[in-house]
Order: sequence, then structure tokens, then C-alpha cells
Amino acid sequence: MCSVGAAIATVLISEFTLSPLFALVFGAIIAACVHATFAVTSTMGRCASQKRFKQPIYLDMIRSHTPVIMGYSFITTFCILVVSYLMTVVLGHPFPLTMLAFIWGITVGAIGSSTGDVHYGAEREFQQFEFGSGLNASNSGNIVRYAESGLRNGYDNSWFCAKFGGPVTGIAFGMTVFLGSWITTVFDPARGLAQGWYSVIAGVIIVLILIIWNWKIEVKARSDFGPYKEDKSEEASA
Repeated sequence: MCSVGAAIATVLISEFTLSPLFALVFGAIIAACVHATFAVTSTMGRCASQKRFKQPIYLDMIRSHTPVIMGYSFITTFCILVVSYLMTVVLGHPFPLTMLAFIWGITVGAIGSSTGDVHYGAEREFQQFEFGSGLNASNSGNIVRYAESGLRNGYDNSWFCAKFGGPVTGIAFGMTVFLGSWITTVFDPARGLAQGWYSVIAGVIIVLILIIWNWKIEVKARSDFGPYKEDKSEEASA
């Protein structure tokens, strides 16, 4: 989405000399339409693939959800395009607008999946499997229902993800933007091309440090807590 919006905005700014604000808005609108197309085709395609199970296609859900999906897509894409444009024009980042938007798009998607959905994905629902073993299709319905207090269902996961995952995703992305802007400001690209590439090298080093740090935290958490163990009563009955 971000790459599509940035490519359209770049063409409108460079070839048609339009206002950057208008170009960014128009690019975000086109990206939202592309995202809506993907959302509709994926939903209908999944239902069509389950035709042998008599799975119906709920058109009312498509009509009600698609505008909301487009709205969120427009907001996200427009914000990322603005950040990328400022980094290109104001901070003088050596990467072009489309490349920066592509990187920020991957960043938002990764943060949303790893940070925001951590209590809705496999980390929370499939805790009875050993870490690193993967999730086979045959185990897709074998979901852990043990919660902090009592049992947990799908609504509990969605509630927790919506209430805590959204703010955590925003904080994580804000920290990422701050670190990226801070590096570019320290190694000012306006003083030469070498300074701009120094900022890229410093960013790679910081990312490697964060990856190693995150790996150590995850390994320690898995060794301290690990997956859920089966109850002795269930083992005895089995």
C-alpha cells in the first residue's frame, strides 16, 4: 500500500508538478482502493475455496467492513507517506520517497503483527506447542483456552488485542520513527552523501542490537515459563 501510494505521489509531484499535499492524499486514496480490492477478493476467495463445506458469502459483511478497512488504510498510508516525504525533503535522506515508504510499510506491518497481535496470534493461542516447532494445519483447531483466570475464548483474545495491542503498536512505531529521525539528524545528509550513508549504517547497527536483545528476552521468557503443561487429571484419564 505504502509503495503504491508513494509511487503515485512521486509521479504527480515530479511529472505533473502538483502540490505535495494533494499528491500524498491522492496516492493514499489509490492505495486504500487497492487494499480494499485485496480485502474483498481474499474474503470471497476463501469462501469460494470452502464451497464443498457449503460456506456462504456474506455480502452484508463485505459492504459494511470494506469502507472501514479503506478508512484505516487511508489514514495509515497517508501518515507513512508524510513521514517519508519529510525524511526525503526536510532531512535529506538518501533513499527516495518510494523506498522509504516501502520500508516504513514493512515496519508498520511487522510491528502490528509482532507487537499488537502478540496476544491474538500463535504466541497466545498455541502455547501448548514447543517454541520453534511451527504450527501444522492439523493443529489449527487445537487452541489453548487457559487464561490468567479461568477459561479464555476468541472474544477475550480480540478484546485484549484491541485494548492493549493498538496502543503498544503506536508506541513501538513512534519509537521507531524517533530512532530513524534521530539518526538522520545526527548524521546530517546535507553535509555530504557520506553523512547520509552513515545514518543508514548506524540504523543497521541499532537494528542488529535490538534483534539480539529481543532474542535474549524471548529465550529467557520461554525458558522461565515455557508452554502450558497438561493437567495430571487429563493425563490420568487419557
